[in-house]
Amino acid sequence: MLAGGRYKSIVASTLAEIRGVLPLVREGILDDVLFGLPLVPSYLPSLAALRSQVGVLLMVDNEQHVAALEAFGAPDAWDVFVKVDIGSHRAGVAARSAALDALVKRIESSASTRLYGFYCHAGHSYGGRTRDAAEAALQEELAGVLGAAKLLPADREIVVSIGSTPTAHVLRSLEASVPPNLKLELHAGTLIPHTKEGEKGEKGRRRWRASHFTFELS
Repeated sequence: MLAGGRYKSIVASTLAEIRGVLPLVREGILDDVLFGLPLVPSYLPSLAALRSQVGVLLMVDNEQHVAALEAFGAPDAWDVFVKVDIGSHRAGVAARSAALDALVKRIESSASTRLYGFYCHAGHSYGGRTRDAAEAALQEELAGVLGAAKLLPADREIVVSIGSTPTAHVLRSLEASVPPNLKLELHAGTLIPHTKEGEKGEKGRRRWRASHFTFELS
């Protein structure tokens, strides 16, 4: 894993990817996996079985996802990221919306879910052609997750996760004041060379995605 085993988290997009990394769990170099697609209820039995071998985090973007987890009835609450839509309109609950507020309250009130953090991906940033456009998208991502985090108590410790390949290119332009209770994660898309840049600016922990890297910065 990255940095000589210091970082023990990944993001996976398929059940097969999770199964494929279980040997890393047994070797003690992987602790948890974020299943990076919106929740599909039919996957829950398989995810629950995998959960007995590795930590599994889920992505949710509507209250029906919470209802599905409640109906499934796992004995322990699932750690979940709320996916926030900041303009791509592919997946996620709209930033600064009543639906986002309602979803957070739903997660917080459910015995089946535990809010791990907020996650967004500026898919529309791939249409940009300039550094200024990438920097603007990065700031939009950050504003989206920081705004969502304000729905929780100011001392609540969570992860706020942002990034795409274009915005990872301009990571060093990021100038923001992040509250001390938040861990800021950058998922750097498909570019392996971002490992080097991330190490220079790294302040927290890092999550590796199968063919994608993410950097968690406190």
